[in-house]
This record gives sequence, structure tokens and C-alpha cells, in this order.
Amino acid sequence: MLTTLITRACQLLFTAIVLGLSISALRWQLYGSVPATTSYNAFAGAFGLLGALIGLAAIWVSAIPELIMSAVDAVASILLLAGGIVSGTLCFLKVRYADVYTGLRSRSPRRELRCFGERRHGLYERVLERRLRHEQ
Repeated sequence: MLTTLITRACQLLFTAIVLGLSISALRWQLYGSVPATTSYNAFAGAFGLLGALIGLAAIWVSAIPELIMSAVDAVASILLLAGGIVSGTLCFLKVRYADVYTGLRSRSPRRELRCFGERRHGLYERVLERRLRHEQ
């Protein structure tokens, strides 16, 4: 029972992190629509969080069958794995082929374009300034 409790607590923690990071990325989207991968990762994080809570309840409540818990865990695992693979692949492609996305021509696109936040030409500072002005 202790190992199950520790495993469910870790699942709860990590899916909460996935959900929190996805929601944070959704809130930082100022221009255009939110990318589909970000929305999908928020959904996968919420489903994983729900699965972790149901799993914690199943430790003490015997009315939840093991077959249902196995199915919930399998679906949550597949959703989270697919979100990680898609996000990682898109991040790799964006960094590897930066000239295709932005028209940059340089020897090292990793210096010009970062995957999880652009700081090129003061873009980060301009977005932050605009957001602060908008909140006032």
C-alpha cells in the first residue's frame, strides 16, 4: 500500500506540473491563437491529474475495480506520452530548422531561436512591457 501511495503521489505531482506549465504557456500567448499542442498538453495534464486523484481514492475505496483503474492509467499514460513526443518533436524541428520558420540564415540557429522563449531583438522585454501596461 505504501508503494502505491508513493506512486500515486508522484503521478499527482508530475501531472500537476504538466498542467501548470501548460496553463502558464496558454496565458503567455498574446498574439494569435494558442497552439494546439499547448491546449492538448493542458488536457493531458488535467486527465492525468484526474487519474491520479481517482487512483488515490481507489487505495481506500474498494468500490473502484482494478480493471477501471488500469484503463484510466493506460489512457492517461498514452495521452501524456503522446503530448511529450509531439511537443519535443516540434521543439526539435523549430530549433533545427529555424531558417524555415523565421527566414533566418545563420550557421547556428540555436543561438538565433530558442524553443521555450525567444529573447531575440528584445522581444521578451517588449511583450513583458505590453503585458504590464495592459494590466494597469
